[in-house]
Amino acid sequence: MKLKPEHLPYLTGESFSTGLHTAFDTSAEDRQFRSRIHWLSQICAGKRIVHLGCVDHDIQTIDRKRARGKWLHAILDDVAEDCYGVDLNAEGIDYIRGLGYQRVNAIDILAEEDPEITGGQWDYLVLAEVLEHIENPAGFLRAIAEKYAGRFKKLIITVPNAFSWQNHKATKRGVEIINTDHRFWFTPFTIAKNIAMAGLLPDEIIMCGYKRNRSPLKRWRFGRYPLLRDNIIATATWKDGEN
Repeated sequence: MKLKPEHLPYLTGESFSTGLHTAFDTSAEDRQFRSRIHWLSQICAGKRIVHLGCVDHDIQTIDRKRARGKWLHAILDDVAEDCYGVDLNAEGIDYIRGLGYQRVNAIDILAEEDPEITGGQWDYLVLAEVLEHIENPAGFLRAIAEKYAGRFKKLIITVPNAFSWQNHKATKRGVEIINTDHRFWFTPFTIAKNIAMAGLLPDEIIMCGYKRNRSPLKRWRFGRYPLLRDNIIATATWKDGEN
């Protein structure tokens, strides 16, 4: 789905409202409930990608997800033409190499130069479940946009959805369920706002599940009400002439 054109000035700060009713242009595909992994696999199939944050949280998390066939870097590596993983976690990168994934590097891509990235042309930079851990998401995206203009066609960003059905149920019990390393929740508008404030162009918003739920009732609910799904995928492009 896409934000309506009349709402775009609110993303850049040209217009202001204390109670904007934000609506989206949707298609039949938006009513199809699919998982985050399904969408990322489809988007990245046959592409040249850099996967930022490829280690996941830690080695134990990698092992748990590998056992269930849910470790994202392995899935992206399977479907992409070229998948290059980067992460700040040097221990995790060494562990990944031991699993047979040699196209990885322990590096801060904003503070250091990586010839693998700067020496090539890539389709996508994938930031899956990264921004909610960053203290200044818009500033982080702005630094990426400025440093890597001309290297990537798009950014692919995934973040947890503040409107999720799980959150809705928990708040009725007076409970917040959260990963304690998270700094932010996001909504479709606020992730688009962060993208715009970074000097990038918000492109498409995809509401998806963290996992593919087989319950007919839940599939009906999430098909009818996309904003209740667990995750948001947002794509962003550079402005004309910058990429």
